[in-house]
This record gives sequence, C-alpha cells and structure tokens, in this order.
Amino acid sequence: MAIDRVETCLFRVPSVFPPVHTALTLLSGDRSDQGVRIEPRTRCGAGHSRTPTDGTQGDAIVVKAHIEPIRQTVTVQCDPGRAFDLFTNQMRTWWPVESYSRAVSELQHEDVKVAELVFQARMGGSILERLTDGRILPWAEVIGWQPPHRVLLSWRPHSAPEPPTEVDVKFAQREGGTLVEIEHRGWERLSEQFREGLYEVYDRGWPTTLQCFVVVADRASAKD
Repeated sequence: MAIDRVETCLFRVPSVFPPVHTALTLLSGDRSDQGVRIEPRTRCGAGHSRTPTDGTQGDAIVVKAHIEPIRQTVTVQCDPGRAFDLFTNQMRTWWPVESYSRAVSELQHEDVKVAELVFQARMGGSILERLTDGRILPWAEVIGWQPPHRVLLSWRPHSAPEPPTEVDVKFAQREGGTLVEIEHRGWERLSEQFREGLYEVYDRGWPTTLQCFVVVADRASAKD
C-alpha cells in the first residue's frame, strides 16, 4: 500500500480533542452518597486500584479501572538492526505527518506544515516536529534505549495539561525478517474526558501508521 494512499482520517487528533458526551459525565458522576466514586470500565481488565481521595469526601475511595493497552504487531523483511534504525533514526521517512502531527491536530487553521520530523536516537533524546514557520513542537522523550531490541517512549504529542502515556516498541528476529511489537499503555494516567476521545483515535490509528512503516521497510529491503 503506497503511503500517499493511507486514509488520513484514522489517526488525526482534532484541534480540540473530542468532547465527552454529557452521558459520560452522568455515568461517571460522583456517588458520594454511597461513599464511592466509580469510573466507567472502558477497556477494563480484572484488576482495579483503590486509592483514597484527598479527604474532601470523608471516607470515600476512588475505584479506577485498568485500561487495556493498545497492542499491535507487524513483520518487516529486514534484520532487527535495520528495522530499529528505520523506526527511530529514520522515522521521518515513514511517519504520515499529513495524517498525524501537531500541525494537523492543533494548528490546522494556521498556514503551517511539518518541515521535518526529528528523532534524536539516544537515551534522553526527543521526537521533535519542526514547522515551516520555525517552531519546534515536542512529541516524546526516549526513556528506554536498547538498540536493536527495544525503545521506550514517554509519549505526549499535544499541548493539553495531561501526563504522558508510554509507547514500548520491541524488535525480535524472525525467519526472513523482524517482528515489531508495539504496546501503548498508561491510559489510566489521563483524565477520563481526555482519554475517551484519544484512546479510540490511537486504537484505529496505530495499524494504519505501522503499515506505512512496513511499506518503507520492505521497499528498502527489496532494493538490496
């Protein structure tokens, strides 16, 4: 699948993240009369954490649902070293910035585009979006760096006052190529209103974005 044919709607984050419907507010309303506030079990697992509140509701506790990580796998026809380098150092060659970038999600009403996507391939490095007007917008920080086996990212490609999630990418040798596994986790850290819109965007968008990676990796391997 050619990159220019990728459907841009799947991984686009709106300039103002999708508002949470009033119904969700009602579903997650404060049940202080029962001493417990329960958050909806969106993508919940069996485990729930129970933590005390700040004391403003007496002995009330918060029951937080476990949010299932988004997991995707793809296989590319090259060795792990090459796949790792392509995913990190050469991210600019395959990431669909016309579909997913801060220029698209936050600045669509301005006359700016992505000039360059920079992945600083080292521990503590950043992923940076350079705009045509000179601005530089951060996406992520490298918090785990084990080439060619794993890269761990503190992921926050937005300006919302929300904590980062984590994107964990692993590379494993397979016959004829490399298995690339992505786990996007840490959704429990986000506020419910922010998470509700964003989770579905990434759930749909990671497969499309990774397909761009596969196309470029396999095309490069075919030229060898």
